[in-house]
Amino acid sequence: MHLILLPSYEASAPPAALTRLRRSQGIMELAAHIHHGLPPAERIRLLHARIPGEAEFHRLIFSDVHAAWEQIEECIVAT
Repeated sequence: MHLILLPSYEASAPPAALTRLRRSQGIMELAAHIHHGLPPAERIRLLHARIPGEAEFHRLIFSDVHAAWEQIEECIVAT
């Protein structure tokens, strides 16, 4: 696992905005979306242990799915 995208559709957002996140911020955001019966600290610890240290986290906020896909393709090519 090298690239982790955290997508979010927002109708009033620009067509697509891709932002690189720090590992800690990415893990915290990802942990918020896990629906295990684990407490937040355990979810963060689990993700930190399982996600390779070189993995990159990116937030993708978009209002146009085609523009979002282009951003994803550019990000994949760049990595």
